Amino acid sequence: MLKKNMLNLLKVAKRFAQKYPDAIFFDVGANIGLFTYYVVRINKKCHCFEPHPNYFNILKIRLVLLKIEKIFKNKIVLPTINQLGVSKEIGSLFLNFSSLPGSHSFIKEDTPSPTNQKCLSNITTLDNYFKMNQIPKKPIFIKIDI
Repeated sequence: MLKKNMLNLLKVAKRFAQKYPDAIFFDVGANIGLFTYYVVRINKKCHCFEPHPNYFNILKIRLVLLKIEKIFKNKIVLPTINQLGVSKEIGSLFLNFSSLPGSHSFIKEDTPSPTNQKCLSNITTLDNYFKMNQIPKKPIFIKIDI
């Protein structure tokens, strides 16, 4: 089911990108960046957010590989990766996670057992991020998976 949902999301993103050539994409809850790294390959700017340190490290490694790929395919737009959670407030929260892949949450009760680790993560609001990064008022596509 996840594969079908992701394929549908990618199709919708591609249609949006075709309809709005100057669109900017946001990937909130990027995980390992499947959506992000698809979007940049269709030549669109993408800002992604992932507070989990392990998944963020994967995003950084993928960015290094993408920089190499960009040497040969210069139309690729490098993403902006952020080790941030998105919330209704600015500050920091404990991110709880278990040994199950993709099972992390700022709400301990929403984290599947065994919840055996946590880390302090910075959080921001999208309004604050747009203001601090001077995001232009263009068509915006926001994928949220949190």
